[in-house]
Amino acid sequence: LTELTMHFKLFLMLLLCSVGLCRGSSAKQLLNVSNLLTEDIFACSNGSLPSMSFVTSLSIRGCPVFVHRLGAVKAGRFVLEPTFCITEPAALRSPGAHFDLLTNEFYFSFPVNVTDETLATEAASMLSHLSPKSVSFLEVTSVRMNSSNSLAFTKASFLWGPTEFIGHLRLVCSGLVCQSLKLYLAKGQTEVFHNIRLVASMRAGEGCAAFERAFPVTVARAPFLPIESLQRPRSSALPACSDLQLFRVVQLDNCTAYVHQRRGKRGHFVIEPLLCPTPSFQLLRDFSLGSHYVRLPALIEDESVIAAVRSRIGSASVESLEFMKLWHASIHVSSRLSQWRFEALRLSVDRRTAELRAYCSTQSSCDALGLVLISEPVNFWKNIQWTAVSLLDDQCYFRTQQRRFALRMRDRPPGGPALKTRRNDGRWNAQDLRDRTVWRDGRTFIIINQRGCRASNFQRTWREYVAGFGDESNFWIGLDILHSLTGRQGTLMRVELLLWNETEWFAEYSGFSVDNASNSYRMRYLQMIPSRSSLVFDALSSVKGSPFSARDKDNHGYSSRHYCSRSWGGNGGWWYSNCGHANPNGIYHFAQSTSTGYSTWNFKEGYRTLKEFRMMVQI
Repeated sequence: LTELTMHFKLFLMLLLCSVGLCRGSSAKQLLNVSNLLTEDIFACSNGSLPSMSFVTSLSIRGCPVFVHRLGAVKAGRFVLEPTFCITEPAALRSPGAHFDLLTNEFYFSFPVNVTDETLATEAASMLSHLSPKSVSFLEVTSVRMNSSNSLAFTKASFLWGPTEFIGHLRLVCSGLVCQSLKLYLAKGQTEVFHNIRLVASMRAGEGCAAFERAFPVTVARAPFLPIESLQRPRSSALPACSDLQLFRVVQLDNCTAYVHQRRGKRGHFVIEPLLCPTPSFQLLRDFSLGSHYVRLPALIEDESVIAAVRSRIGSASVESLEFMKLWHASIHVSSRLSQWRFEALRLSVDRRTAELRAYCSTQSSCDALGLVLISEPVNFWKNIQWTAVSLLDDQCYFRTQQRRFALRMRDRPPGGPALKTRRNDGRWNAQDLRDRTVWRDGRTFIIINQRGCRASNFQRTWREYVAGFGDESNFWIGLDILHSLTGRQGTLMRVELLLWNETEWFAEYSGFSVDNASNSYRMRYLQMIPSRSSLVFDALSSVKGSPFSARDKDNHGYSSRHYCSRSWGGNGGWWYSNCGHANPNGIYHFAQSTSTGYSTWNFKEGYRTLKEFRMMVQI
């Protein structure tokens, strides 16, 4: 209706001017209305380039979709870039080989979404907060292969016509290479597509000049894409964020979270993207480049981190706490790692996780890197730094300082510490202890108590808790060994908890020691260390100095009918005194509960059931 009204006004004024009744301000108003229509509705004229400004990127059906504003803000017109996204997973899992009779070549064909209007409909719904009047794809006039494509074992071509919204990507290969490519895709490795670039010629509509842009071929719900595939330059530079003030640096699970407070907005906090790699890694092969590489996953943002940070700054009134949006990251690698080639960071479409790739000249070089990551992960990551640019509400940017990566808590490297068999007498030997070694922020720990499922029974006798029991995933090291590890002087002890709401927590205790059998293995420690703990409430404080008890041996002075292990602790073994606030060796329960008979830990707000539990001592 607004556009019709403007057209009517323009027609009327043209009519008045045509009979000589248009003078002075009326002529100027006519010119303004004409310019407004040209700018707001058509965005370009006389073969000029369109007036476009990047707005945001969306994830629709697992494909990245880039949105631009066309013309002035009040026009409400938005255009989408072509997607060039493979959306049919069946075509990837079991592709069928075809034979071209004209070229005498075998090939695989994959449908590629270019300008599916149903995606535009979904985009309009996701952009409703911007009150769009129209959302449509740019008009694609031609598509060609990028001459810079580099494929080691195959060549590619793209078949498409201007009236089609689906194109077909052909990968040409020989017999043996076709078999290898089919196996490669069946494993879900889709990197071959990410190294293919298509150059599209586009225009915003009639009267607009065409322009070209190169696009990578993407795969719907692909784990990671090159970071440049998920961003676009903005028509005007955003200002630096001036209302941020560093509030606190929080150490969480060996991953540092930098928390900023927004000036003038009391209770509003933001967290920088984490970029924390995990100790896990994979040795893989990039089929398209014919190279081996090591995949190093990293965490960008995580809900459990928000929960943990909120608990640490709980004294402040937190009205909002969210992550900044990672926009760009640059990796800086020390010359000590020059034998491996590190690629630019790759991001998931939702920008919550990332991966770094280290390409190797040979497979043995990748094997050597794997050994470094297992034996010296902290020293390895000390040679890699990053700088990042993040966006806050798409209104301003924040540039980080150069900081080192930090390791996260729970993952263990493949082939790393694993519990082996015990001696025939049921006790652990020295090799077992080495095999249960883990590293936390450059420090070495031995796991003494671990639970993660109901496979092993922790409702054991006193003799079993003294000797130790369990399998590779769930075990208790034994009180005799624990006494030997801690000694009279004590050592650092760490607990790690995973709750059923998927939040992770940890705490560290100084001066932890366990007495010998004659003192019923009494447990002592100096204090819980607040600066190294995400837990606020010390659930062990009430049992400090208490002896150990099991279902058949009470050492805390209660009558046999009121054993804490029996009546309160689900027949598990632990240090009890008036029962206490922690019972990690209770019955394993597959949901949140406040019952103390289950494997639980007391938080300030009450008991929480444990999904996973680890207790370890530093050596």
